[in-house]
Amino acid sequence: MSKPLLEKRAKSVVNYLISKGISQNRLFLKGYGENKPIDTNKSEAGIANNRRVEFTIR
Repeated sequence: MSKPLLEKRAKSVVNYLISKGISQNRLFLKGYGENKPIDTNKSEAGIANNRRVEFTIR
């Protein structure tokens, strides 16, 4: 997955959380791309599972 797409997806989630009242200071953004898959990329379901944003609210 391309880095610009990762960043766009993550920023969309951050913007959504901010719109719901979460302070931007509490959000940390980090993209891993293909470095941390949670499933195989050998099937459409696996690819879909790897298309994700993980975040921590502090």
